[in-house]
Formats: sequence, structure tokens, C-alpha cells
Amino acid sequence: MIVRAGVRLRLQRQRWTSRSTPRTSFTRTLSSASWSDTRRTRNIGIMAHIDGGKTTLTESLLHATGHLKHRGNVDEGTTTTDFLPAERERGITIQSASIPLQWRDHRINLIDTPGHADFAIEVERAVRVLDGGIVVLDGVEGVEAQTMGVWAQCRRYSLHPLLLFVNKMDRVGADYRHSIESTIRKMHRRPLVLQLPIYSNGVGGDAFVGVVDVLGDAPINTPQDILDQRSLARNCLIETLCEVDSSLLDTYLAVEDYSRVSDADIHSALRRNVLTGEVLPVLCGSALKNISIDSILDSIITYIPSPLDVPAPRTTGGHSIGSIGGSNSAVNSANKSQTTQTTQLSQSTLAMAFKVVHDAKKGWLTWVRVYGGVLTRQGVLWNSSRGVKERVNRLLVMSADDQAEIDALHPGQIGVILGCKSTRTGDTLTEARDTSLRNVTLQNIAIPPPVFSVAIEPESLSDEAGVVEALRSLVRTDPSLVVSEASESIAAGGDGQTLLSGLGELHLEISYARLREEFGVRCRMGPMRVGFLETLPLDAHAVRQEDYAREVSRKHTQAGVTVSVRRREDVEGESEKVHNAHNADNVIVFNTPHTQLAPEYEEAVKSGVMAGTARGPLQGHPVRGLHITITDIRLLDKDQSPSSALTAAVSLAVIKAVRTASTVVIEPLMQVDIIAHEGDVGRVISDLTSLRNGVVVSMEEDMHGANSDAHAHTDTRTSVYIPPPTQASTRSFESGDKGARMVVQAHVPLTNMIAYSSNLNALSGGSGTFSMKVCGWKETSGAVAATL
Repeated sequence: MIVRAGVRLRLQRQRWTSRSTPRTSFTRTLSSASWSDTRRTRNIGIMAHIDGGKTTLTESLLHATGHLKHRGNVDEGTTTTDFLPAERERGITIQSASIPLQWRDHRINLIDTPGHADFAIEVERAVRVLDGGIVVLDGVEGVEAQTMGVWAQCRRYSLHPLLLFVNKMDRVGADYRHSIESTIRKMHRRPLVLQLPIYSNGVGGDAFVGVVDVLGDAPINTPQDILDQRSLARNCLIETLCEVDSSLLDTYLAVEDYSRVSDADIHSALRRNVLTGEVLPVLCGSALKNISIDSILDSIITYIPSPLDVPAPRTTGGHSIGSIGGSNSAVNSANKSQTTQTTQLSQSTLAMAFKVVHDAKKGWLTWVRVYGGVLTRQGVLWNSSRGVKERVNRLLVMSADDQAEIDALHPGQIGVILGCKSTRTGDTLTEARDTSLRNVTLQNIAIPPPVFSVAIEPESLSDEAGVVEALRSLVRTDPSLVVSEASESIAAGGDGQTLLSGLGELHLEISYARLREEFGVRCRMGPMRVGFLETLPLDAHAVRQEDYAREVSRKHTQAGVTVSVRRREDVEGESEKVHNAHNADNVIVFNTPHTQLAPEYEEAVKSGVMAGTARGPLQGHPVRGLHITITDIRLLDKDQSPSSALTAAVSLAVIKAVRTASTVVIEPLMQVDIIAHEGDVGRVISDLTSLRNGVVVSMEEDMHGANSDAHAHTDTRTSVYIPPPTQASTRSFESGDKGARMVVQAHVPLTNMIAYSSNLNALSGGSGTFSMKVCGWKETSGAVAATL
């Protein structure tokens, strides 16, 4: 159907302390029939590049479902999910926020995530527990750098069921064709267009007025040129689905007529292949003007799976623990036809803690996703990741900064536990009474390595204890932060400062503000530093045999180990080098005569490696990028060879082996994507190569709307429908005689990228933008090493 643009609400700015967007009570959702029905539950996230329109879309979804009486506005600081003062002041999302919605007798757990790369951990831990998501594109920009970043995060956790929403189609410069082409080029080879934009003067005309659905009946007054494009898009949709779905192919071959293939068969084929990620449904519209909002909600219900429809969760060892509720609907990869595999799961509680937040009044709030059983309040859980018991005092369901207390969380649901004292992000929680799940741990959450550091100093001696405690609490809430305490720095030959390391300059600025405002401590922040690491030189190799024998509490303890250390690049194949280029973690390989090592001893080895690589021998930086092989473990019995003795032996062996091989200092190498006008590119490249020691990898014109063939609406390599170009889409990035917009990609050491934003503004007259992410690690130059 055709959706017309609505009237934009005029909202007055209000104080942060007041409720600027009146809400209906969400407690009615908790008592609905869908609350405990796993099959009618959808867990989704909204992800995009910064300023893609995620929060505005969230507001529109909240309004459409009746959760809000009036929508908030990002510019006015009145949105529901951006409730932190820093978020409203800066107009960006800093932390993810969850809201339960009700739509057509289904419960939707919606998580709005940040788009800034500095807060990638918020996306990382949200994606880990979701069953589907909506990737939002800016209709003017298409696929941007962080869009590909969140896409990679989804792929890391096999989050295949996704929808694509091309937002801001009402902006000057919006081009649907460019968005689809950039999606094919950078993210997914089969984006399937389910909606077409309508302009005031026909296809590719002047003002954007609404959308028309490719499936279903077209309204009587639909213009003929729109009907022609709609028919072409429907035929391409069927043809593309037939490439990956044998059932729909059989249906088409039986009639050999696109018009005789029913919409019901197309919807079924779409759902089957969305579950496996073979296709990517595409919707378009404007979140600001409420265009396509109902279609997005309907698509979530139709195409995004329930927790029963996704593969059963797997443990860290890669073993499936069964499906939730006893059955699991899957899609056979061979013929893409719906099959059902039935496996049994213990009725005991199984959940993952994916986020921990500190509240000044309530204490620690632990966000969990329940995978099995029923999580009840006043129960006792076993943290299998840390080997401790946790008591559930209360259970909450959060709606941004609002809350409602409940008695239980059912399979597939997301909620908050009050009472956990030791649980951290990524921990697995099981029923304490079920010993069969005692050692079960779910796949953990990958923590991005920190790249920037700042010194945190208390303003006075009396503030020191409070600052230390606040830093520990801050790191517990945000695991992408790392604290190097003053005592550790002195022991490593450093300057005795307490360092806080994070993912970027903005990340550390926000963290410092939280220390002062949220935790109420008095401290100062030093200048920004780069987080260096140490590693072995290429082709370096050292083997160390270590025996640990000590008397502890009048008991003789003994353990021995042989450790071999190399640099990862010397061991891994070329494909693995490319895959792990951004990852500087250490790899531990067990190659011992013992056929199977007891779990406590395996953890002891890992703890010993962590302790042995905490400080390098050269300058005290953490030692990373090692391939550590444990070739022999010598144990007597549990009394004479406790796990602590093995930890000490491994730690000493690693320290001595690394010291024998010597180390070099490495720094993060950043992939920098810069967008600037053609007239400014020369100065930008000169600055990168001559002053910042960077290497230009590629340079190309952003093909947004340029050189498009107005008559070629399908790609010659695939049957995917490509919309016609938007004729009146004036490229907003062109300015005077500066020429077209160019995309420059370069690899630059992070040391040389500090405060680059102000330099780029000067080089481009304020029109240039950039984004960067870690793409590898490189040995520091002699000049940089001399200053460390």
C-alpha cells in the first residue's frame, strides 16, 4: 500500500530531569499472552553508522506501537533511549538501551545500539544475544564505514536474519539505487527490494511522498510508471529467490508465469532464506516522517525468527546443548526446505549475562538473555564462567530508564537481575542445583582491544581510594576499558601513573565524565596516549622448561611445564594472517601427552599465560600476538600439584621464554576512510603520507548517483532488482568548483592520528569526514620508540 508522509511533531525543549516524552505504561505488555510465549517473541537490534537514524527510527517504532504518546527528537534531547545527559548533550547514542514492545500479539524486545566506533562493545554484546536485527542506511550516504563494521559484528556471531531499512529518503541527495548498489558491493549480494519510493513527479521525481509495496495489491490510483517498476521488481524478487529456494523454484516451474506465483509462497520463501542469511529484505522510507514504520514492524514479525527458530546455542567447545523448549526449526542448507530437528534441553535455567550496569540506588544490574528453563527471583544460580554462586534477589524488565519488577523470565526473554556480586559481561549462568550444567559455558563475547590511554590522577591523597574503586566499577560495566594501576606501572619500570585505556578519544572522554558525574570522584585526566604492545620479533623462537616447587602451609607443592613461544605470524597460514590481522590476542595450544586435561588445570594454564604476558621485558607493555604451545605438563596429584602451582609454573616459563627471545614494541595500525572533495584530496593525501607516515591503499570517486544507466535496472551478474536512479537527487556533497566527493582509504599508525579531526577540518574547509578502525599492528619506528 502507499504510505503518505505524516506531519512532523513540534516539541519544545525540556529539562533532562523531566519526562519529555510521555509514555504509556509498559507493564501491560508483561501481562499479555505473548509475554511467556517464546514463539511470539522477537529479539532484535537496530544497528547503523553514526547519524544513520537509529534512534529516530526507535522513537517512531515506540510511537507506532503505542509505547509513546509523542515521539522524542534527537536534536532536542527528548528521545527515550538516549536518556543519559552526555547522550542528549552530544546528540549521539553512547550505550545500548532495551525496550519491550507489543505489536499484533507479538512481543518485540528492541535494543537500540550506538553507531560510533568508540562504543563498539555495546554493539558487540547486544549482537551476541539477539536473534535478528535491522541495519539502517542513510539514503544519501549508502553503506558507510561503521555500517560495514556492525555487519562484520553480526557475521562474527552468525546473526544472519537481518532486515535493511534505507532511511532518510526525504533528504536532498537520497538515492535508492546507490544504496542498493553499495549494499551489493560491500555487504550482501542478494538485497531484495520489497518497497519502492514514490516521488511527486513519478519515478525519480522531485519530492519523496511515500512508498509502494512490491508484494500485495497496488492501489487503484498508482501511477503507471510505478506499476511498471513494481512488476519488474516482483519478477526479479521471484527469480532471485528461485536461485536459493528449491521449493519456490518447483512452484514457479509448475506455472511458468511470475504473476501466478502467490504472495504467500513468496513470503514463505523469503522467511526460509532470511533465517539462513541467503537474502536481505530491503525496505525504504523516512523514520522522521513515519513512512514505512508499520511495514518494518510487520516485517519483524514475518521474517525475523523467534528464539525457537534459531540454531540452539553452542558452548565454547562448539557443542550444541540442545534447542529451547525441546524443538528447533531450522533450514536445511542443502535444499533450503523447512525441516525440524528435535533435541531435548534440560529444564534447568541457562542464561548469558551480556551487560553489567551500576546504579547508584539499586547497585549492580546484570542484563541476561535466557536460553533455557525459567529464571525466577529468589533463586540461586551458578556462574560457570567464574565458579561462584549468585543469588537472584529481584528480576526487572527495563524500558530504557524505566523498570517493572517481575517474578520470572522465560526462554528467549531479556531482563535484569539484581543481586549478582561477581558476574561480568559474557558469563554463563546456570541452575545451581543441576550439576550437569556446572561446566557449561556459552560462546563468550569478543572484547575489542584498547588503543588509546590516558592517565587518571586523584585530585588529592584523600581521593585516591575512591578513584581506584570507581575505576574498578567502571571497568566492570565496560569491559573494553582496561586499567593499569600505579603499582603495576612502577613494577614494570613505568612512571607510576594509573592508566585508563579504551577504544578511542571520545570513549575515554565519556568514561572520564562518568567517573566524575556518575561515580562522584574527584580526579584529573592526562593527555591522550596510544596503547602500545610488545611481541616477539619475526622468526624468534624460545622454549623454556620450568619446575615449580614450593612449600605452602607446610605442604609441599610441585608442578612442571614446558612452554614454546613464537610469533603468531610465524605459525599461522596466510589466510589466518589476514583473518586475524586486527587481533593481537595470544593463542594457546595444548600438545601434551595427557589425552585430556582436567578443566581446573586447563584454566590454570590460561591464567598462567595471562600473568606471564601481562608485562613485557622491554618497556612493560602487555605482550600479545604470541603462539604459545604447552608441550608437557608434569603433575603428581591434586594435593601435591594444585592448580595454583601449575599457574605459577606456566607464568614463570612464559616470562623467561619471552625474555630469552626478546621483544619489540608494536602499535595499532588503523584503516582510515576519509571522504573529501576532489579539490581537497591532494592536501589530504600529502598530509597522510608525508606527515603521518601513512600508506594510501585506494582512492576512488563515490559513485553516488554518478554515471548511472537510467535504463539498466538489473545487475548483469545477478537477477537482483536495481531501482532506477533518482533524477532529481542533487548530490549534497558537491560544493562549488571543488568537484565530486572522493573516498580515500589509508593505513596509518595510530600515534599519528591523535586529534586528526581538527587537522582534517583545516585541510578540507570543514567538509571532510573520516572514520577509522584497527586493521593490524606494526612495529614502531625508531623515532617513536625513542620517545616511549
